[in-house]
Amino acid sequence: MSAPLLSLKNLGVSFRRDGVTTPAVHSLSLDIQPGETVALVGESGSGKSVSALASLGLLPDNADQRGQISWKGQPVDTADEAHMRSLRGNEIGMIFQEPMTSLNPLHTIETQIGESLRQHQGMSMAAARDRTVALLEQVGIPDPELRLGNHPHELSGGQRQRVMIAMALANQPDLLIADEPTTALDVTIEAQILDLLADLKRESGLSMLFITHDLGVVRQIADRVFVMRDGKLVESGDVTSVFTAPQATYTRDLISAQPDGIRPDAPVQGDPVLDASGLKVHFPIRGGLLRRTKDWIRAVDGVDLTLRQGQTLGIVGESGSGKSTLARAITRLVPSEGRITLDGVAVPNTGATALKSFRRQVQIVFQDPFGALSPRLSVGDIIAEGLMAHDIGTDAEQKQAVAEALQEVGLDPASAGRYPHEFSGGQRQRIAIARALILKPRVILFDEPTSALDMTVQKSLVALLGDLQQRHQLSYIFISHDIALIASISHDMLVMKDGVLVEQGSAETILTRPQQDYTRALITAAKRKS
Repeated sequence: MSAPLLSLKNLGVSFRRDGVTTPAVHSLSLDIQPGETVALVGESGSGKSVSALASLGLLPDNADQRGQISWKGQPVDTADEAHMRSLRGNEIGMIFQEPMTSLNPLHTIETQIGESLRQHQGMSMAAARDRTVALLEQVGIPDPELRLGNHPHELSGGQRQRVMIAMALANQPDLLIADEPTTALDVTIEAQILDLLADLKRESGLSMLFITHDLGVVRQIADRVFVMRDGKLVESGDVTSVFTAPQATYTRDLISAQPDGIRPDAPVQGDPVLDASGLKVHFPIRGGLLRRTKDWIRAVDGVDLTLRQGQTLGIVGESGSGKSTLARAITRLVPSEGRITLDGVAVPNTGATALKSFRRQVQIVFQDPFGALSPRLSVGDIIAEGLMAHDIGTDAEQKQAVAEALQEVGLDPASAGRYPHEFSGGQRQRIAIARALILKPRVILFDEPTSALDMTVQKSLVALLGDLQQRHQLSYIFISHDIALIASISHDMLVMKDGVLVEQGSAETILTRPQQDYTRALITAAKRKS
């Protein structure tokens, strides 16, 4: 076997803050051979990204690094910034997790890719432009010449990620480090990005270090896998061995956390709780000197649905399909046309007083709990907000209700005095659920509540929701772009595309006998990860 491209020997990383040293990586050793894809797997906080940043000399000033890093058999001095700059971009490219924050919003795509070419290769403006067009074409951007003048916000999530890949490949590196490059993408876009990376590897012999928490992605793209937990390596081996005969309990937990199958419950026959008919949300497109309406964005265009007591209704579709707008229309958070009824009584479209009773009965849990929870309020005050808004109970009764709500979602009631930043992502989402639950609603809408969570955390959260539903006979509307997850937790499903329902029925019917090409594409993309 030839010498490895990148070699980490007993890598250790710790961080100093306020006189306290916190270890992040413990004695990690791994090699990446030419033409090989190695996956570094683990949940948030396992040390995956820290290890990658250490290998590129990108750790912050408060980091202490130990061990040896070698590139093509030669020791790498990460403290030598000039040497590291020659490696970054030229020989090692990196794709970061969130392209919208990695790309400069003020510069065009041409400027950002061209900057790397001129910096590392000394290309002229014209040569850099030609190379940029070729790169965009290589990564599958349609009409690349027309995209040169676009800014990041003018591209879709999948297109932005392709631009990041083009930037990483600009100087033809030998190794590509991809840090969670598909986490924020729809399943079909994720499949396209993985196919693109596989093609690039096959065509150019590219080596990859692929960092992810999703074992379904690892199965598709990696040759070998290293599993990390709490900064330590718990298992490693070729992908087939690790998936068919995992040795570590943690690895088995990660594999079993993948959503699988169809919810086994019989169809729910309870009385209708929530009905929506002819629901429309259209946003105006204005232009000209007088800002007149030229056209409309039909975010939701004539949706009908019925939710029964004790039922979970899943709504699935890609970004831009109208799922989240539909949730906001149902909860009257955006103006809409059409009729909504709760227990057969029509819900008004406007008026805080008229909607107050409805909003006590119909709660919503948003995708990003950190953005949805006020950083200035304690957890107890956040959960008690609804009680105070509806003037329910005395101070003592509210405190007792908060304690009970925290206990119901599996959190210590003593944590009521802490603040959101002191909790993990999964715990913050449990706090958001407790805030909704404390009002004893009939219906809870969940808008992508697990998309940013690790698989084992997602599994525990889904189990919690199932337990709460049985205990309180709650009705759920669960929104996600992941059709495998929706099928595993829903009784019935709606498939949305471009603001309209393209298919609906029981989870079993949709998954086993889909009628639309769009639904089949979502199912195919999900099956690739199983």
